Amino acid sequence: MVVSASPAPVAAILAGALGFTLLMPGGAASVGSSTAVPVVSLVDLTRAQPLLAQADDLAPPPSPDAIVTTPPPAPFAENVPPPLPGYAWDPGHWVWDGGQYVWEPGKYIVQPTNAATFTPGHWHQYSGGWAWVDGRWSWGTQGAGE
Repeated sequence: MVVSASPAPVAAILAGALGFTLLMPGGAASVGSSTAVPVVSLVDLTRAQPLLAQADDLAPPPSPDAIVTTPPPAPFAENVPPPLPGYAWDPGHWVWDGGQYVWEPGKYIVQPTNAATFTPGHWHQYSGGWAWVDGRWSWGTQGAGE
């Protein structure tokens, strides 16, 4: 199920949770009335919406055993074969074998459904080094009965 809301109510809820007074169009204040708290305009909170959307992409940091202190080399250029129906291309990438990086060539993987799209894995830099983030499937929004 996908739930969506317009930015104004979401901004009002967020402002209340953070202890801000939200100025609504027309000058009326909502969610709190103390003059001691900062005043945030509706425009400021809607500009922060992309930042809030990115919070969904944050994952817990990997275990210390998964951190590699050496950054991965640049990926090799690959000749991607023509697309195959029912498959997605998983590009080649560097794999840490415990002592060095080893190149793993790209390959086709079976698509779980026709509507599924694949986001390839990638190396992500953390404060202690680099860790591999696995690729993932997304199914997007589905209508009723799908």
